[in-house]
Amino acid sequence: MTNREKRESRAKLINDAQALLKKEGRTAEDVTKANTMLDDADVIKAEYETEERAAAAQTDVEQRQAPGRPNPGQLETPEARTAAEKEAFRQYIVTGRVTRDQGKLLRTYTPTTMSTMSGELRDMNGDTGADGGYIVPTGFNAAIEQATLAYGAALTVVSDWRTESGQPIQWPLSNDTANYSQEMTDGTDVTEQDIPLGQVTFNTSTFSTGVIKVSRSLVTDAAFDLGSFIEENFGVRYARGLNLALTNGSTSGSVQGLVGGSYSAVTSLAPTAITYPDLVATYTALDPSYLSKSTWMFHNAVLRGLIGLEDLYGRPLFVASITSGIPDTILGRPFVLNQAMVGPAAGSKSLLFGDMTRYKLRTVGGLEVLKLSERYAPSHQYGYVAFHRHSGKLLDAGTHPVICMIQHA
Repeated sequence: MTNREKRESRAKLINDAQALLKKEGRTAEDVTKANTMLDDADVIKAEYETEERAAAAQTDVEQRQAPGRPNPGQLETPEARTAAEKEAFRQYIVTGRVTRDQGKLLRTYTPTTMSTMSGELRDMNGDTGADGGYIVPTGFNAAIEQATLAYGAALTVVSDWRTESGQPIQWPLSNDTANYSQEMTDGTDVTEQDIPLGQVTFNTSTFSTGVIKVSRSLVTDAAFDLGSFIEENFGVRYARGLNLALTNGSTSGSVQGLVGGSYSAVTSLAPTAITYPDLVATYTALDPSYLSKSTWMFHNAVLRGLIGLEDLYGRPLFVASITSGIPDTILGRPFVLNQAMVGPAAGSKSLLFGDMTRYKLRTVGGLEVLKLSERYAPSHQYGYVAFHRHSGKLLDAGTHPVICMIQHA
């Protein structure tokens, strides 16, 4: 079955489910059947999205591949490079050491940090220079990036901003929307209309994946691809934690939550449901200047309630796409499912809408992986832990690029 056929099959399941949900005198059996159809539609969507990501990745590889024969020492094919990267990471996991060439495959830091790849430094205290403790950091951003997209829906719509160091950075803001040109009278002075300015500060916080402990016997025996096992776990933990902070972080911390930073513009008519008038009120509460890049964001539990809604002319609000590259829409705008948000409950902020690219997620350097050799030696284990530094702010100069709907109390 082609991707288009899968999209058409999914669209038919959704249309049939909508028909059951809006049927007069619907029964509990109808609702159960509709939910089964929606579950099947989700499975089909996951299948064709996976195939499309794989195809896009392959196309990207082919486009980036340099023509002609490689230079001496250059890996000839993407497959060879991937195999070499996996072997370099496995070598680090097992021994804590990599060669300079392997380090170049793994690291995304500056060349001056290559010296730390030579081996493990040991001391009783300290964290820099010769007092480096029990650590040998290795970055593998390219490997983690895919997991970030797969496990953190909110991360796919905000703006990614990368810096080499973590010092505080000021981001200026301006709100000149209250000023406008005016007709003047001959002979009179022009009034002063200064541009109001402000700023937000991007500090950074360190996140940790927690320690993964692995038996030394398992590392030595290498019964399976240990590197992929640790990489996958770090990727999932990294993305899940960052998505949670990005969604529900404090309003004053280094990573501000989208939910807390959004402007409360609308209150729903009901405490545990979202209606067509609620969506219209939210849509029209956003300033039109942000509509062209606007996106809905909500929990999957909210989507189940929205699929059966219709406008005043009996047309469904949810439209499933049957064309690759074109997303599903609600009221003509795309949406992302964010499981870190809450479902429709009294008093909750269950619906976000706006230009999510106005949220700047700052990433400092790369993911740092440490191998702890001595700490868990008495239990005959190694410990692996990863750290990453981030900050994030919604740039709202006063006209509220992202708004939220609050469920009625």
